[in-house]
Amino acid sequence: MKTANSPIYSFLLFHSIAYIIDNQSLLMAVRNTSPFLMEEKQLLTKNQLLESWINEYSESLFNYSKRFIKNIETCQDIVQDVFIVAWTNVDQFRSESSLKTWLFGILKIKILEHYKAIQKLNMNSESDEYTIPKIAEFHWQDHTELLDTPDFIKILELCIDKLPEKWRIALLSKYLLEKKAIEICKELSITDTNYWQLLLRSKKQIRACLELNLNKSLFIR
Repeated sequence: MKTANSPIYSFLLFHSIAYIIDNQSLLMAVRNTSPFLMEEKQLLTKNQLLESWINEYSESLFNYSKRFIKNIETCQDIVQDVFIVAWTNVDQFRSESSLKTWLFGILKIKILEHYKAIQKLNMNSESDEYTIPKIAEFHWQDHTELLDTPDFIKILELCIDKLPEKWRIALLSKYLLEKKAIEICKELSITDTNYWQLLLRSKKQIRACLELNLNKSLFIR
């Protein structure tokens, strides 16, 4: 299996995407609002531009997706989808944000869509009825340095993956996509009380999972 940072992987990714979106060397019109399309006033062909995106960003997109999805093939498919969406909507890009920021924004949405798709397959397996907890709400502590530790990332992925699908979607929607509670409740068809209950139970379960697997002090309180 080719890794994300492999030249062969980038080559195959480029050609699979190029085939999907129509592999023709057509000139792109340069727009003032899309300066990344232009270098020294020269036009890039569609294939050249797409290839430059893949070479520069495929590895970082792939590594980021692995923080939330443990299946390698699924991560590769999602990264491919990111480039397809970005390419087919290139005219909507505006220079107020960087290309990297734009691509990662698409990636976050794709990750959430992945979990929503799984939820639809299991939506009859769990109830929306929850009891109100008699404990205070948990808050994430700032332990960003742990995200640079490969062993911790692997365990955290495992703990997130063990969450029930609706819990996981609520958690990722809040902390990954930074969505508002009212928006998440609407998307998941749950009440405000249910929403906060999902977050509470999710963070409790992740804390227990981390303690069990890391045998360290609490990372969530």
